[in-house]
Amino acid sequence: MSSSSDFGDTTTHKPLLLVVDARSDLLRIRVNLPEEQNLLFEASDLHISREAYPGALPYARASFVRLHVQSPVAPDAWDRIVSIRGFKIERRSEFRYVDTKKLVPAHFVIRTEAIRMRIPHQFTLYSVIESIKNSFKSSKQLLYRFTHDYAGDFILSPQAEDAKRLPRMRIKSKCIILDLEDDPFEARLGFIYRVGTAEQSARMARDIAFEAKIAALKSKQEEVKKTVAEDTITEESEDPSVQVQPKKEKGRRRTLRRENSQRRKAGGEERHSHGLHERKKSMRYQPESAAELSCEAQISIDAARKKLQEHDSQAWIRRFRWGSETRAKQLESIREQLWGDDEISLLLQSHEKILPLPQRPALFSIQLSQVDITLDRPSFGYDQLPQFLHDTGGLPLDSEFTLLIPFHIKWTMNEVRVLLRDYPMPFIHIPPVHHSQHHSASTRLHAWSVETDMVLAEELRGEESIFRCDTVVIPPDLGRKGSPAFKISVPRTVSPVKFYSSLNVDINSSSPTKIVWGTSYQPALHDAMQVFDTFTKPQQDPSEKIGFWDKMRLIVHSDFKFNWKGGGDVHLTLKGTASLFLCSYKVLAILT
Repeated sequence: MSSSSDFGDTTTHKPLLLVVDARSDLLRIRVNLPEEQNLLFEASDLHISREAYPGALPYARASFVRLHVQSPVAPDAWDRIVSIRGFKIERRSEFRYVDTKKLVPAHFVIRTEAIRMRIPHQFTLYSVIESIKNSFKSSKQLLYRFTHDYAGDFILSPQAEDAKRLPRMRIKSKCIILDLEDDPFEARLGFIYRVGTAEQSARMARDIAFEAKIAALKSKQEEVKKTVAEDTITEESEDPSVQVQPKKEKGRRRTLRRENSQRRKAGGEERHSHGLHERKKSMRYQPESAAELSCEAQISIDAARKKLQEHDSQAWIRRFRWGSETRAKQLESIREQLWGDDEISLLLQSHEKILPLPQRPALFSIQLSQVDITLDRPSFGYDQLPQFLHDTGGLPLDSEFTLLIPFHIKWTMNEVRVLLRDYPMPFIHIPPVHHSQHHSASTRLHAWSVETDMVLAEELRGEESIFRCDTVVIPPDLGRKGSPAFKISVPRTVSPVKFYSSLNVDINSSSPTKIVWGTSYQPALHDAMQVFDTFTKPQQDPSEKIGFWDKMRLIVHSDFKFNWKGGGDVHLTLKGTASLFLCSYKVLAILT
């Protein structure tokens, strides 16, 4: 465990009056929110410590931390939305570096091995957020009534508030994943199309071979009929000296045909055994090793056609099952590489029903590696906050806000991947920095680097922008039949929370940044944008609903600037075909 003395801190530590050392194999907290938006919090192998010896850092750690919500498809089960592996949070006191004399204020450090956030299908995130806000405001009103004599006062009316001061915080994680789960029906249709395309090609090849066999049989039958007709004409000839000769020729021809048939049969068996040996190595079709079509048949054409149809049906079932099992194994392998072990505690499973992760690719997946985020007080100072909002968002200097959170963010990453379903080419890929770009072991270069000031704000409007939401504290018929429900009318504003910033992104990788675009990617992106649209509350007015990108322009007031400093290029790949899995030089155009 590291301590502040490692950085040259010489401050004296006051003796602690409270020492904490708490351990728990499993901590489970269930929260019942309004509108049946319930939550289940789980922490495995929890350890909370606050020691009394000098230099000890108070911390809390857990092997797994998960947050579950009620499943939108199975109300009696839980579905996980946040999973954290190897969680640890500690508080570091103020210290000063020995070499640079830089003073670092007290701050919190959160370290994790992996963080996964997923949005299940049909789950609306804003519903949970709104329920949490309503519960918090209702609890605030109840607490005021219990602690003040003037119980009739209402304190939840929107009022202008000062800027919130966030504590200095640093978040480090080896991997952060955001998954938007796909519609099971759409995912199954896509899988059937992909597997069915390969099976249809094999089925068409079998149909062509069957028709060729029928043509060979019919051709053989016509040759036999023609030969019999010629022999009959020869036997009916009037010259007696010629009558014996055709019989000899006829027997000789039958003998030759029998020998040729045996020779072809022996060669076919040899090629068939050679083909079986080759197919043990590879399951691909090999025309050069395939047996030649014979002119003989053991069953009728109708019976053979029925057997072919039965084989086609069985082959499709086998291929579909094999594809499902193969995809499930591949997804499990990828999750183990990115996430590791993700087994739910048996103790928790014995009390709660938790759905397993779906065995299908996510609709939209963002994968970040070696993430390091530092949140601190804004660099311009709190007194210059109105000027910053005026410069970035064009707001008047005397604007008032019901929510105002300014902070400074420093964000570095080593690799970025944005994937769509199971498409073979990633939508966006920022590769990691090559090892030759690092100047030394102590100063490592990051592929992605952002450092800027950001403000989260909700403007204070008039009374016309307020709507009220009834929050049930005590349900009706509780304790006595016919008793009314106890509700609190919580005022809410229709104004959205907006972001104000100016982002300058530095990309230091020497490898090319890849972006793929095409008509085949648009349906998946449209579905993903619809899921992102549920992150914010819907509009309350009856006017026509605005699109996702118009909504983003309303919420995000920022200008973006990307700087490629590592010498890497930008490859924009344009797909010119509607096929998702066809990737060749004939359908791709790369622009640099």
